[in-house]
Amino acid sequence: MPTTSSHGRRAPLAAVLATLAIVLTASLVSADAAGNNGTVKIHSGGETEPPVDVRNEPHVTCPFHMHFFFADGGQTGMWWVSNEAGVGVAGGTYAADATGEVRTGGVFLPAGHYNLDWQGSTETLAKHKVFWVEGDCDGGPGG
Repeated sequence: MPTTSSHGRRAPLAAVLATLAIVLTASLVSADAAGNNGTVKIHSGGETEPPVDVRNEPHVTCPFHMHFFFADGGQTGMWWVSNEAGVGVAGGTYAADATGEVRTGGVFLPAGHYNLDWQGSTETLAKHKVFWVEGDCDGGPGG
């Protein structure tokens, strides 16, 4: 059986480690890049939810609000809600506080199936949610 020098075994290992280092560095850079970091959650209720809850509620009642967590401090952008036909029915702009959180005001929509898009000030990393409003809002204010 031929023998392999220790140098011959180290070359493939070095290549694997170098590739791993590049992948990890790229992941860390993209995770921290400014733009639209964080996550958006949909919650039943007006502008608050005691206590603050990071879980998503895909079935909400009126009014409901969107709560953005873990954004860059001061991050800005816009959000919009579309119905099943793709027609925009609510939307607005946002500015995260210094801790990277922002809540929309209370949103009132008829019962139905909706899509939320949450876009940071750059065109990368848009957030999307699908949700359902259970029951009509009885003519409450618009979104």
